[in-house]
Amino acid sequence: MPKDPDRSHLADAIQFMNLIDLADEELPTARATVEKSKAAAVTARRDLDKHQQWLGQHQELYTEAVEGCERRLKRQAFMGACKQAAWLPIQLVATASTGLLHATLAYPRRRWLRAKLQIAFRSWITRASPNLHGNFRSAFRQWIGAG
Repeated sequence: MPKDPDRSHLADAIQFMNLIDLADEELPTARATVEKSKAAAVTARRDLDKHQQWLGQHQELYTEAVEGCERRLKRQAFMGACKQAAWLPIQLVATASTGLLHATLAYPRRRWLRAKLQIAFRSWITRASPNLHGNFRSAFRQWIGAG
């Protein structure tokens, strides 16, 4: 009895041929998509390089600006220290002058108060005890400056 050829291989071959035809139809579209992707990657790389260059330039400008600000702050601190050093002698002279003025103004009042105290004390001594010993009286007068 003759055997029938196996038709399952034939069906598989037909399905395989259909897949090849389908792949041939889709292949140009896929290749175009791949080419577009490659072009997009090249464009992205170029844009990234431009951005990195721009960033490097601005980083240099930023560094220069920061250094300028640091120099300005140092200069301001130096000027403040110079002003403080210049004001120190002026404050010292002003303080000394104020103290001298107070002492000068207080001196006549001190003399006036001392004279008033001496007068009050003499009147108290003469009123309180006229019998005080003469040596004590003269020593006390010399001590208070009555002579």
